[in-house]
Amino acid sequence: MTSYDFRNLNDKEFELLCTDLLGESEGVRYEQFKQGRDQGIDGRFFSPLNGTTILQCKHWIGSPFSTLLRRLREEELPKVTTIAPDRYVLAVSTPLSPHQKEQIRESLSPHIRSCGDILGADDLNALLRKHEHVAQRHYKLWINSTAVLRRLLHADIHTRASVVLKEIHAAARLYVETPVHIQARSQLERNHVIVLSGAPGVGKTTLAQQVALEAVAAGYDFVDVASIEDAERSLTEGRLQVFYFDDFLGESYLNALSGNTGARISSFIRLVRRSADKRLILTSRSGILNMGAATSSRLAEVNLDPNRLEVEVSALSRIDRARILYNHLWHAGLESKYVDKLYEHSRYRNIIDHRNFNPRLIAFICDPLRLRSVHPELYWHHVMHLLDNPADVWDQSFHHQLDDYGRLLVRLVVSNGGRILETHLRAAYSRFLAIASRNQLSGHREFVVSEKLLVGAMLNRIVDPARPTTLTVYNPSLSDYVLPQICADTNFFHDCIISLGSKSAVETVARFMKSGMLSRGDASALGGALLKSVTDDIVSFDRSFVASVCVLHQTTSTDETRDKSNLRNCMSFLLADDLYVSSDTLFLAAEALGRSDLAQGTAKNLAKKAIDSIAFDDDIRSVSSLVYGIDDDDPEKQGLMDQFEQRVFEIAEDDIDGFCDVAAVLSGIWEHDEHAAWQALTDSIERRLDELEVYPGDPDFAKELLRRYNIADALRRHGIRDDEYDDAYVSRSSSYNWAISESSDVDDLFSRP
Repeated sequence: MTSYDFRNLNDKEFELLCTDLLGESEGVRYEQFKQGRDQGIDGRFFSPLNGTTILQCKHWIGSPFSTLLRRLREEELPKVTTIAPDRYVLAVSTPLSPHQKEQIRESLSPHIRSCGDILGADDLNALLRKHEHVAQRHYKLWINSTAVLRRLLHADIHTRASVVLKEIHAAARLYVETPVHIQARSQLERNHVIVLSGAPGVGKTTLAQQVALEAVAAGYDFVDVASIEDAERSLTEGRLQVFYFDDFLGESYLNALSGNTGARISSFIRLVRRSADKRLILTSRSGILNMGAATSSRLAEVNLDPNRLEVEVSALSRIDRARILYNHLWHAGLESKYVDKLYEHSRYRNIIDHRNFNPRLIAFICDPLRLRSVHPELYWHHVMHLLDNPADVWDQSFHHQLDDYGRLLVRLVVSNGGRILETHLRAAYSRFLAIASRNQLSGHREFVVSEKLLVGAMLNRIVDPARPTTLTVYNPSLSDYVLPQICADTNFFHDCIISLGSKSAVETVARFMKSGMLSRGDASALGGALLKSVTDDIVSFDRSFVASVCVLHQTTSTDETRDKSNLRNCMSFLLADDLYVSSDTLFLAAEALGRSDLAQGTAKNLAKKAIDSIAFDDDIRSVSSLVYGIDDDDPEKQGLMDQFEQRVFEIAEDDIDGFCDVAAVLSGIWEHDEHAAWQALTDSIERRLDELEVYPGDPDFAKELLRRYNIADALRRHGIRDDEYDDAYVSRSSSYNWAISESSDVDDLFSRP
């Protein structure tokens, strides 16, 4: 039997629910009033036959019954006596026994006719079970119903995903459903893929999480994606799955733009678009997404524009902003002496109307844990300072609440792309402290002590029994704050990267350079210094790290500044017989070798190892320069070229839809025009081969591919666009339609009893 928990509602949301539910139950429309306008009235209905009915709602969860009874007698009885309605109905969010109802009736006598006009939590639940569509109109109530909770509890999901899902569900109490939520939900169901983009702090991650939570409640399995490998590994045919990929370009920016990661993400997006039982929710900073689309041919080809939804603070109405602030104040657990400061002179208006208002800042100013060093008398000054200077939101915590060792750990995590295995962080921390010039730090040196101080404030610690423990930055805005400090000191940055010894850390350098945060000159100097440090102790480093450093140096140096001697030493190391334990290392080495002037003598050996490992079309580009760069008089060259081109054929044949973006190519072609489709697909395949720098010896390469492809079926799928969709779970009406109307005054929302 479904039951509903009212604790996630604030008092105004509870009033809206009760007026909606009682009106539905009695077949009437209750007129709504705010406490600031009509004392003692939350809803009113007038009938010529029965006169005026007044509804009063009390959301005092956690208060003992004796307190409830006393407050009703002392505060509500005088009000209702003044109003003198023909009928008075009381709804409370706590359970009531028959005896307690009788006590309330006597306390409010003679205004309550019978105990039937006193509704406790059990009575409200009974009405909601009769009128389930009412519950569905109130998102935070519906998402916390036992029916939904059972789906979440019994969902077939991985342990880590289960932890993330529970965190998302717990965060629903702070969530305010706005029109963009309805738009996002509808767009996801229509297109199967949605990319929520926006500036930092606008709430795109929270929105993505709540839309994913709705999908899980509708029967989808939840997959939390930290990398494209997670998505590919978790994909299960025949199951409803929703994939949640937060900041999908942020952590692997270099690969997302130029390596096989970008190709794999693009292929996965195409796959989900074609799959009726899959949903994909992505988030990205607007700037990063725009740069990715402009510089990555693979992302440009997949054309994310139809799937993109920009989340903007400017789209929030004034009452939306007010609801966000009010909801945080209700649930955050701030002491009244802090909250009172926001009510003085209606200061909440200044927050709502501030030019820098965004949901992330609201969460910060309402978080009791971040106010431990802020005296109540200074709270308003603290709030306005953060709103006026949003970049300083982390300044107090980072510089005044952490010691040198704590700041070092945060900088190491940020330098690694914002995510790192705990064991790797511990090792990097030890290596950094072993550097002679870095032994003058002060504070708690012990790793465990520093980590405990950071978790929950600066870092997230993700524990999964099935996987190694991982640490991530608490919030992307922390990375935004720390990154300029790291870039300003390239010697410190160098020591961080060497200590981390990871491909992710090297990718961070490339990301900084592409964003303009790190000048090309500084990036070149850093790449050269890293190459020298790696060569000096090469056996201590992972080969993927060595290959990444080689690529970085080659892409940031000139012919005059390139360190060919150290590159040659690294290449010898990379070409060791026992090298290739991972394909990532293989293709990084291939790219590094292909960029160098050392390719003639060593390309053949690497090409032999690389060809069989090609799994994705963008792997092809890393190998092509090696194969075609072999000396023409080498007797093995033709055989390797044939082997390479055969592997390319197999990759393309396995997924022609993704290889040349069949959906885009055929979107403007009539479904019966197979000749036009054949020509368009042939041209597309040949263009793709040129992009991958593949020059087949067989002139009919593209035609042979298409002879094995069902063009008629592809035309049926993509030749005609059908905008009619069956919205599986979009039919749930939005509580936003029942929210406080735009014409309501913000002061009504913030009115106190």
